[in-house]
Amino acid sequence: IITAPPATLAPITASPAFPSARIQLCADNIPISVGVGNRSNSSGIFKEDSTKENAVECLATKDLIAANASSVFFEPGPLELVFDYGSLYSLEKIEFWNAADFFYDVDRIDLEFFDLSGNLVSNKTLNPSVAIGNFQSFDQDETIDAATYILDPPVEASSVSAIFSAENDVIFFYNFIFVGYSLQTLNPATLAPATSAPITASPVTSSPNTVSPTTLAPITDAPIITSAPATLAPI
Repeated sequence: IITAPPATLAPITASPAFPSARIQLCADNIPISVGVGNRSNSSGIFKEDSTKENAVECLATKDLIAANASSVFFEPGPLELVFDYGSLYSLEKIEFWNAADFFYDVDRIDLEFFDLSGNLVSNKTLNPSVAIGNFQSFDQDETIDAATYILDPPVEASSVSAIFSAENDVIFFYNFIFVGYSLQTLNPATLAPATSAPITASPVTSSPNTVSPTTLAPITDAPIITSAPATLAPI
C-alpha cells in the first residue's frame, strides 16, 4: 500500500498596501492646519475681506475660485503660511491660483519641506506667472484657472512653509494647494494574515493485484481401450 505524504502550502501573507489615490491636500479631503508663520512681515496686515481667518480658511478648504471673497490679500509682504498635514505625504505638484494683475499678484514663493520630526528635507523656489483666465475687474467675480507646477522628483513631507513675496510687497492670490498621496501604510501587526488552509492529500492505496480464480473443467483421464488379443492364422 503506497500512501502519499500530506502536501502543505506555504501561507499567503498580506501584500503591502498600495499608495492611496492622488488628491488635493485641502480640508475638504484631509485634516489640515494652515497658520501664519513668523517670517511674515510683522507690520503686514490682511486687507479688505481677506482677514487672517478668511485667508486660512480659504487655503484650507477651497479648491475652486469663485470670487474675491476667496482670496488672500496681505500688505506689506512677505507672507509666510505653514501647511501642516499631520502625516507623511508624497507631494507631486502644486496648483496655484495667482492673481491676474501684475500689481496685485505673487512674484515668488520660497518653499521649505519638513518631515514628521520637523527636519528640513527639501527646499524649492517658484516664480509663478500671473493667472490665466477671464479677468473682468477687481470688484467683480473672476474665473481663474490654476497653474500647475510639477515637483520633480516628488517630495515626501508632512508640513510645508511657503513664503509669498512680490516686488511691490503687495501679496494677492486666490489659492495654493499641493497634490499628492498619503504614504501611511497599514501596520502589518494589525493585519490578520490571510492564510490558506493546509491541503492534505488523501491516502492513495493500491488494491492487491489478485486475479479472480477461474473455474476450469476437471481434466480426467480418458479410458484406456484395450484391444482383444489378435489371433494369428496357423501357418
